[in-house]
Amino acid sequence: MAGAGYKLFATGDVLTAAQVNTYLMQQTTMVFASSAARTSALSGVLAEGMLSYLTDTNALQYYDGAAWQDVSNPGDITAVTAGTGLTGGGTSGSVTLTLDATVPVGYTTTATAAGTTTLTAASTHMQYFTGTTTQTIVLPVTSTLVLGEAFIIHNNSTGALTVQSSGLNTVVTIPAGNTYMVTCILTSGTTAASWDADFTGTSATTGSGSTVLDTSPTITDPKLNLSINAQTGTTYTFVLTDNGKLITASNASAQTYSIPTNASVAFPIGTQINLIQIGAGQVTVSATTPGTTTVLSNAATAAGPKCRNQYASLTAIKVATDAWYVIGDIA
Repeated sequence: MAGAGYKLFATGDVLTAAQVNTYLMQQTTMVFASSAARTSALSGVLAEGMLSYLTDTNALQYYDGAAWQDVSNPGDITAVTAGTGLTGGGTSGSVTLTLDATVPVGYTTTATAAGTTTLTAASTHMQYFTGTTTQTIVLPVTSTLVLGEAFIIHNNSTGALTVQSSGLNTVVTIPAGNTYMVTCILTSGTTAASWDADFTGTSATTGSGSTVLDTSPTITDPKLNLSINAQTGTTYTFVLTDNGKLITASNASAQTYSIPTNASVAFPIGTQINLIQIGAGQVTVSATTPGTTTVLSNAATAAGPKCRNQYASLTAIKVATDAWYVIGDIA
């Protein structure tokens, strides 16, 4: 029977049929065309420990006393599936994975123009924005993407980038000098809930918008130096880059400084613009479009505060979409 082990025959030993069956036939690797052919050939003589090879399936098997079993465990990897950005894969043999050439790579540069850039599934992975104003970026419809597809958006403009879902819900506002990775986390829906935005880096945390680097971060002994915007004319309209600056108003004649509408210049709420009258001409601050933008102060004319005299200063603070407070040495 199979499992009898090894027998060393001596010269002159008589080789019996039982010995042939036990030591040769039942302990060799038998080759059969199929499992059916094996069953037919071994009917009535099956013994635990028999080995067989099937040519139709290339299977090497042993008999465990109850059934035929594969000699080796084929492993638990039954298929290799190409994931995002890959093609190929397979369920047997040598498997090749190839970078999917249809997935957009590289980057696209866009100059901000206070307009809208609409991305699609065919848009490049890297989106790089330059310029001196704001831009709105509308992300693709998520059902056209694969889960986990992402866009890296770098703001090298001086204005803020507003990133929206395809349903025009704000996902994140990216300040100047900052980079975010925006990832599709749901392939359904058109709201911001289908996206995740993660801060990835900054070249300079300046401009408009807000960057949350921590929960209630503490800044110890900061040194904030005001940039100076020297003006010498009689009229001037505040621009986005005036946020946080000190404007010097120098002219012998009366001067008018105007606050534009939010639709024209989207200062972030909390913007502070400082101004000092260094010329003899009195400075008045007012809205470019009073019916749209509200200016409030404790001046004699609340909507048109003036610097009280030469070297008086004031600060204009944006508190709502089209509402500003003006405080300081005003009349």
